[in-house]
Amino acid sequence: MSHSFKQLPLPAAQQDNLTELGYFDMTDIQQASLPDVLSGKDVIGQAKTGSGKTVAFGLRLIDCLHVKFFAPQALVLCPTRELAGQVANALRKLARYQQNIKIITLSGGMPLGPQFASLEKGGHIIVGTPGRVKDLIQKGKLDLSEVKVSVLDEADRMLEMGFHEDVEMILNECKPDRQSLLFSATFNAEIEKIAQTMMIDPVWIKGTQEDTPEDITHHFFEVEHSDKPEALFSVLQQFLPKQVMLFCNTKAYCQEISDYLNDHGIVTRALHGDMEQKERDQTLTLFSNQSITAVVATDVAARGLDIANMPCVINVDLPKQIDVFVHRVGRTGRNKSKGQAITFITSRQKNLISNYEELISQSIRIKTITEKQQNKLPLPEFQTIMLASGKKDKIRPGDIVGALTQGAGVNSQDIGDINVLPVVTYVAINRKIANHAVGKLSRTKIKNRSIKMRLVD
Repeated sequence: MSHSFKQLPLPAAQQDNLTELGYFDMTDIQQASLPDVLSGKDVIGQAKTGSGKTVAFGLRLIDCLHVKFFAPQALVLCPTRELAGQVANALRKLARYQQNIKIITLSGGMPLGPQFASLEKGGHIIVGTPGRVKDLIQKGKLDLSEVKVSVLDEADRMLEMGFHEDVEMILNECKPDRQSLLFSATFNAEIEKIAQTMMIDPVWIKGTQEDTPEDITHHFFEVEHSDKPEALFSVLQQFLPKQVMLFCNTKAYCQEISDYLNDHGIVTRALHGDMEQKERDQTLTLFSNQSITAVVATDVAARGLDIANMPCVINVDLPKQIDVFVHRVGRTGRNKSKGQAITFITSRQKNLISNYEELISQSIRIKTITEKQQNKLPLPEFQTIMLASGKKDKIRPGDIVGALTQGAGVNSQDIGDINVLPVVTYVAINRKIANHAVGKLSRTKIKNRSIKMRLVD
């Protein structure tokens, strides 16, 4: 049976756009949900981050719009600003086959002024976090009365974070006969309540193949809390992951583990709620362009991150809620690739093993770390150059590539990801030539002007 997007009732221009984006065959959640989603039915889908759910609801959002009507007609609520930003970027790619579709991101931690200005100009799709969306509604800046399709993305996490009342208030501002779509990695009583009170006869899509653990190899090690930093270093030397995401339960312990790994030669950054948004964004950029090896994160900070081909996840602490384990380990083993999930468990927590065996549908053998490893993790392949210029200065990736290859004499194969933000640009460069490249590039004009730049530590 064909799994091609071509079998869907989408405009020819959107079909061409999907092909250009490299979307040929539907993922399991897309194949299971898109026929009902595109036909206008309410849908509740079980899907983890990285399973393709943004395309599953995004195609419907773009398809439902009256482009000449500049008022919010579709709404996506996300638990974190990072996920909201990723969803908005993905929707912009899906929308590029049509002109003048405006997607507005509304999330906390960002200045209100620019968001006010964006709303005054009008937009078609709102992507935001519940707190900020509710705030703008109450300030009279956001009118959702014309929203005909609403989406709750990673709904279980939103509800765990205490946003149930905010979500209910926001959805009550939308059309009462709207189409409602909900995607969640786990189903619980709160999801059931939303299905009963805020949705109309929803179609439930459960247990798609992407949510099975067959591509993840689990390793459980008994480690007492005081021994975790040293044990972690030993485990990293044993498994030698190219990149790894580590999870701790507190901000302070995230920073402690990050500092320990850096002191032992592993390029690491922490990711938690006490960090400024600019610093969080920079950390995510460095991690996604392979300029750092490890990120140590709290669950709230890491929720919604979509890092492709993550080879390894480590639970330095067991999560306080067992369902969170699904979200953590689901960041590896995506898209049919193989992944490693390593979990530290203390002697007092061993009575919980049966719960985790049921969760991952396999027996667990608890191992001990008996000897130190002598292997050494290689340094990240890239370093990142930060340029003090971005989209507001009309900088494009092609300008950077031209300056590096023609002006600075850098081989194109040594250039990694280029991330152009509003006022800065991050460029990943092969670590072996990074210092040479930044020296050459700093003496090269880009778009006929000199630009300040530096290597990011």
